[in-house]
Amino acid sequence: ANAILISNMHLIPQKYLSQIFIIESNNHLERLPNDITELVALQKKLVLKACFVETVTKCAPHKYNREVDPIFVIPSLKPNKMNNLTSRLFYSTFEARLPCEFDDIDSIAKDLFEDMKRFKFNLFTIIANDWGGALAFNLAKYLENDGKLVLLVLLNSSPNSVQNWASAVLQFGDDNLINKYIKLPFKMRQKMSQIPHWDEKLDFALLSTFEEVDERNEIRKALNILRRYLSSTVKYNAFKEVFNGKCIVYRTKDSAQDDYFKQFCKLSPIINTTDSRDNREMLDDPEFAKKINELIPFEYKTAAHGLKSDSFA
Repeated sequence: ANAILISNMHLIPQKYLSQIFIIESNNHLERLPNDITELVALQKKLVLKACFVETVTKCAPHKYNREVDPIFVIPSLKPNKMNNLTSRLFYSTFEARLPCEFDDIDSIAKDLFEDMKRFKFNLFTIIANDWGGALAFNLAKYLENDGKLVLLVLLNSSPNSVQNWASAVLQFGDDNLINKYIKLPFKMRQKMSQIPHWDEKLDFALLSTFEEVDERNEIRKALNILRRYLSSTVKYNAFKEVFNGKCIVYRTKDSAQDDYFKQFCKLSPIINTTDSRDNREMLDDPEFAKKINELIPFEYKTAAHGLKSDSFA
């Protein structure tokens, strides 16, 4: 639908264009933290170096359940959005913690891969939600290059779609991103629009809205980090080598039908469209959690023969 909208833009009366841009902009911005509270929560979850941290599930902690391989989850840029899903999983689950300082998306994937070396498995299951899909593809390739098998489950995600919506958010401009979190009066927004640079715009918005210095600094830091993640996503490069493992995709009714990512996969991805209206509804659905539980492969560590990528899930 988005492609049709853009290619036929010249046919739409000028008076309706601004409304269309606002709708498109809002759709992309919904993939980011909802408000300042969520934005700051995202920033507070960041760590110095990317790693995996065990999260609460229906299963006993991994140290008490080492015979079953855990699941590795890569979240979106909306903090805690996957909690309802992960809390219903019957497997120990480790969630990626993103870094506050990084070079690019691939450097994050590399650090996560290094952290995963502490798990002495041959088979890894990675579940990536929304933004996490781009990171997951590179992580999966690092694991494969290390001789591991990977099941990749993408929720409303693919490297190309993530790059597209991150690019769209930035193309709508700095003012749009700032206005999502800092609600300025109309006249103040007009003044901000005349300021040329991001740092100056952000300072203007913060000084106009918040009295406490610590509060301004905290929000400034959080917005700068979010913008950096978006910029790095736009510059993202997937591995030149294709992913050899099994890839399963779950889409919601409102997601764009992006099949371009198939070029990254040796095996044809299994694509499922759920009845959920949006990503939130899908993640909160107990029946969806049941589907995910049924997907997870089991590695028989005493088996005489090794697993193959087409023999699981």
